[in-house]
Amino acid sequence: MHEGTPIEDLNPDLLNPKRLVIMSILYVSGPKMEVDLMRALEISWGDLDSNLRRLRERGYVSSRKALTLKGPRTIISITERGINEYAKLVEGLKQLLQLDTNNFTVDSKSRMQKKGSRN
Repeated sequence: MHEGTPIEDLNPDLLNPKRLVIMSILYVSGPKMEVDLMRALEISWGDLDSNLRRLRERGYVSSRKALTLKGPRTIISITERGINEYAKLVEGLKQLLQLDTNNFTVDSKSRMQKKGSRN
């Protein structure tokens, strides 16, 4: 059994910073209008559209049209598959970032070294 998850095992579609933030917002806050996601990420419509298209193609998000007082809007929701993949990614990142503190020391210059090594 290896400690941590190699970066290659993590979902590359969700490791993209913009897609990770989109998924995080949807996971934590629930469905959002496209315009709200665009403003939260401070990205262009085209950039948002290409990232949402990738997430939709993978089945991680879905979209639906809704009529509002301000006109038609597109609502983006995370799917069950998206929730599962996001949760797996978060767990994988936690494992990757965990350090076995018993095997490491910090020297006087605040550098972390594996116990027994002389660097």
